[in-house]
Amino acid sequence: MREANPSRQIVEGAATCGWAIISFFILPDFPSNTKRLTERERRLAITRLYEPGQTHSEEQISSKQALLQAVKSWKVWIMVAGYMVIVGSSTLSYFYPTLVAGLGYSAVEAQFMVVPIYGETLPFIPEGNKD
Repeated sequence: MREANPSRQIVEGAATCGWAIISFFILPDFPSNTKRLTERERRLAITRLYEPGQTHSEEQISSKQALLQAVKSWKVWIMVAGYMVIVGSSTLSYFYPTLVAGLGYSAVEAQFMVVPIYGETLPFIPEGNKD
């Protein structure tokens, strides 16, 4: 097994920190106080936030209240369960070739044996909104 290269980890970490700093300047804060939007674009963005179906509230809530609302929401728990299923199943994909190789196939044959697994999931990839 290869040992981790510390200099590579530092480079990857530095790249992540660099993108975080860059994104601070690229991403807008909120339509009402960003300087990159024209007045017309600002009005349009704010209007879209208050359209039906969008969540908005004039009252300010504390972080503790927001956490309690999130914990009580069934939608959050559905998303947590879905995320756990996705992460759990995606980690299995790293071990499929090893499991198949354990059945007596060579490394190359094992790689080819797992291709149908990935090909079968392709039709289930969402294609987006078709409206």
